[in-house]
Amino acid sequence: MKKTIYAIAMMLITSVASFAQAEDAKVILQSGANTTIYDGNSLSTAIGAAKKGDIIYLSEGIYSGFTIDKEILVRGVGEKSYVKGDITIAIPDNPTLTTHIIEGVWASGALNITKPATDMIIRSCKFSGDLNVSAALPNGLIDRCFIDGTVILNTYTNTVTIKNSKVRYILGASASNNQCFFKNCNVWCHKDYNKEETTAAKFENCILASYYGWHYSEMTRCLMYSTYIKETTITTNCYKENSGGSTFLDETSLEAKYDLASKDYLGTDGTIIGVYGGTTPLTLDPQVAKVTESSFTVDTTTKKLTVKLKVAAQ
Repeated sequence: MKKTIYAIAMMLITSVASFAQAEDAKVILQSGANTTIYDGNSLSTAIGAAKKGDIIYLSEGIYSGFTIDKEILVRGVGEKSYVKGDITIAIPDNPTLTTHIIEGVWASGALNITKPATDMIIRSCKFSGDLNVSAALPNGLIDRCFIDGTVILNTYTNTVTIKNSKVRYILGASASNNQCFFKNCNVWCHKDYNKEETTAAKFENCILASYYGWHYSEMTRCLMYSTYIKETTITTNCYKENSGGSTFLDETSLEAKYDLASKDYLGTDGTIIGVYGGTTPLTLDPQVAKVTESSFTVDTTTKKLTVKLKVAAQ
């Protein structure tokens, strides 16, 4: 039954995407065996109608910023599901979540998480604004995302893992808030060079580029630009900018250093470092079967709709 429901939802999304312009975005609410289609400007209405465990599919198109206040999944088709504004997650009653919350969207604004939840997962998204966490997130996971704003580190991010992601800036509030775990990430720079604690975090298999150095951190199998470190533990197999033999030195711009993972640079133990180094590398595509070709015809006499799909596994 679940496979049938999923196939129907994917057919609807494909039909919508094949003729929709940006202003014709559609929202599909899958609630058990029931499917409801809304216009793109009614995303908040669809969220209001959803129940725990439901899935909301977004076609290609433009949507306004929204708030998720229940245990549901909002799933877009990738960067072409564009949210103009912020996305806020504020689920009451401190739940332990059993599925991820957002996947496959691009938001022009920030991601704000304002209420506590356990096992929260955000996957394959792009945020042009900041990541703001103001509530406890035990076992939280940001997976295969591009945060083109700032990850603001605080006591609430100490239990969050950011994996196979690109991060433009990080900004810490205290040297004691140094437990946010970045794995297989590219981090370009920290935000405020006047605050030494801004880079306080744990890094493993990461590419780290910063003019201002790295402080109050722990690093394992990382490639670092900037020789200046303070109160930082380098545990094993790390390159630094002045290490001599690293081709990391061949790049001339800081921006280029930030994106070296596309060239599969290796750590000293042979580990691929950066966003392409893990078993689930960076992608903004949702982790579901993907429709690569589609067509549909309508017989006006019999009132029959024929849909043909070609699906590739992710």
